Amino acid sequence: MKEDVKLLIEELMGTCESLDVASAAVGVVLMDLTMDDWADFDGEIFNCESCGWWFESHENNEGLCQGCYEDELEEELEDSYDKEIDKMESNLKKEPDFTNHRSESEWN
Repeated sequence: MKEDVKLLIEELMGTCESLDVASAAVGVVLMDLTMDDWADFDGEIFNCESCGWWFESHENNEGLCQGCYEDELEEELEDSYDKEIDKMESNLKKEPDFTNHRSESEWN
């Protein structure tokens, strides 16, 4: 891995800096990095799509850091739970429908 890529990764890791700010801080010209350099970069670090912080690549959960991923899962569960509660409450408010029930002769 090139020294420029290492410097950039060290500058970004654990921050919410932009690539432009970080590259200016360490004197790396982003346009000078090759596809291989970017592959090395992506193999080491990623930017969480939710919180914008930089993390090690092995912590990547569908573009999210572990904390944001867990928050998203919890929010989805809460939304699902709320929808089920709303559905049950709605069903309780409905008038009973006796048309699909057994007739008296079917009970005997």
